[in-house]
Amino acid sequence: MIRSTFLSFLILGVIAPSAYAAPDFDVTFLGTNGSGNFEFRADVISGSSGGSTEVEMAFNLDSLFVFPVDIIIDVEVNTAVFDFENPGYNPFTGTVTTGLWVGPSGNVFFSAYGSQILASDEVVELLTVETEAIPGLFVAYDGLVAQQGVNHYFDGVAIVPEPATAVLAMGVASCLACVRRRRV
Repeated sequence: MIRSTFLSFLILGVIAPSAYAAPDFDVTFLGTNGSGNFEFRADVISGSSGGSTEVEMAFNLDSLFVFPVDIIIDVEVNTAVFDFENPGYNPFTGTVTTGLWVGPSGNVFFSAYGSQILASDEVVELLTVETEAIPGLFVAYDGLVAQQGVNHYFDGVAIVPEPATAVLAMGVASCLACVRRRRV
């Protein structure tokens, strides 16, 4: 019984296809730049098979405290890697948009780009966004990353941490360090 189970697992392990890791997408708050504005970066993480990648992503910038208008200062696409403007369905216009589109309200934008061939599990910057420094700002994103003929859908939110949260975290870390020092 044990031998047949072991042989079954061994055979399954030999003939089973290798695992495929799907691509991933992430938006990160980078901090405040020298001009006092906020910066965000959108990254594509290629899947385990790599290959050319197509990204269609809608971005909505909003605030918990104020209604933001004209807060997008600049959107820079990494055209060294994402060098092909693709047509993609823009949910803000309800039409097909090619490349980068920034909404007239200045708080939404859409991008549709194709890349050169990416190595497996490579992290590549798609774009960076510079915005006004508005309290409670966050970036909501929704869209797809296509690789190896398969569409992978993503959505998420990147939030600007409040200064009070950072101070609280530093205070907690200090207290933990003091407690640990006393135990030693």
